[in-house]
Amino acid sequence: MILYSSKNGQIFICNQCLKIHLEFGNFTFDFSSRSQLRNFLEHLEQVDGSYYEELNRQSAYQRKIMIPVPETRMKLLFTLNELDEIRHLIRRFTGRTKNELISVTRIEVDFNTFTPKHLN
Repeated sequence: MILYSSKNGQIFICNQCLKIHLEFGNFTFDFSSRSQLRNFLEHLEQVDGSYYEELNRQSAYQRKIMIPVPETRMKLLFTLNELDEIRHLIRRFTGRTKNELISVTRIEVDFNTFTPKHLN
């Protein structure tokens, strides 16, 4: 059952495995709990998209916002609009607004569990 969708993605809970599935672009993310999804959202909220678009302006990549996936050779690539869109899609699902999120100066994320470690 699709709960929320956007131009580039959708988020739903599978009736078979009971996991939360987030499809965005040509990637899918599977979360075993809402807290795991919230941790992923918190990580995305900490990314300053405008900063990274400017920093990587001369990059050959079409999408300038690069989010590395630790312990792999993969990076998630976004435009500023796509980053905003995936954040909004997850916020709608979790029922959170940007004003409810905490602000930190540095964050590290364990991508195996999507658990953030705040380094203020």
